[in-house]
Amino acid sequence: MSVELTVCEGCHRHVRAGDPRCPFCAAPREPRGSAVRVAAACFAVAAGLSLQACYGGPPRPRAYVDGQHRPGGATAPMAVDPATRSK
Repeated sequence: MSVELTVCEGCHRHVRAGDPRCPFCAAPREPRGSAVRVAAACFAVAAGLSLQACYGGPPRPRAYVDGQHRPGGATAPMAVDPATRSK
């Protein structure tokens, strides 16, 4: 015979999942899908989405900011001094 056990939040001992109170410390046990846990999960998701919306993503590379970006990954041509140019 198999009995499902969970950990009591009051005394951290294993108790039967269906017991309304812990037999060791008499702490009340919350049912598995309690409203508190659902509300906490909803709050965490909402906070994460809000932070992502406010953040706006990673910063753009400096080439984009300076206007040096070229399509296809090419960068802006550099000025070359003819006197120092190797042949």
